[in-house]
Amino acid sequence: MRPLIDLLDTLIGGLRTGFTFVLAVAALVAGLAWAVRTKRVSPFSAVGRFVRTKLDPLLAPIERRVVRSGSTSASVPWWALLCLFVVSVGALLVLGFVRDGLVGIYFATTRGSRGARGLLGLAISSTFGALQLALLVRVIASWVGGAQSSVARLATRLTEWFLAPLRRLLPSFGSVDLSPLIAWFLLSLLQGAVLSAL
Repeated sequence: MRPLIDLLDTLIGGLRTGFTFVLAVAALVAGLAWAVRTKRVSPFSAVGRFVRTKLDPLLAPIERRVVRSGSTSASVPWWALLCLFVVSVGALLVLGFVRDGLVGIYFATTRGSRGARGLLGLAISSTFGALQLALLVRVIASWVGGAQSSVARLATRLTEWFLAPLRRLLPSFGSVDLSPLIAWFLLSLLQGAVLSAL
């Protein structure tokens, strides 16, 4: 099992570096597409033609959803960048969740008398990881209009019990709901505190 954990560590490290590079390039491309859409760069220049012929077809599926939800087409490149960021973080989260589970199993089975403590730590880590994954699914589903899907409904049932009190405590930011972000950080802090108390 140790070679598999090492492989996952290498894969996660490589993906983290790759995603950072891809997101940096995507941020530059999004800025360029935004500049053409807002006419800060002429749509008829060579750069403008490149954006319209090569980038706009890639942004079309996101543009349909963004414009339908009431936002402007100029914000589409930034929404695309945000989607790419969320997918990257989600992939790293899932791989980290699998890796942490394997590490927990490995330590629980190799520590002898401390195996019960290792299994308890694994159960706690898995519970917090599942709640964080449900938060991520819920946020993505609300962005892409899939809040009524069965997966999104399950994520809502898993997270609403702690998001509802947070929403009541937080000040209103208009249509922006910051409770999932705050809940994410609180879950991370609580997980660290519980695991260090073991």
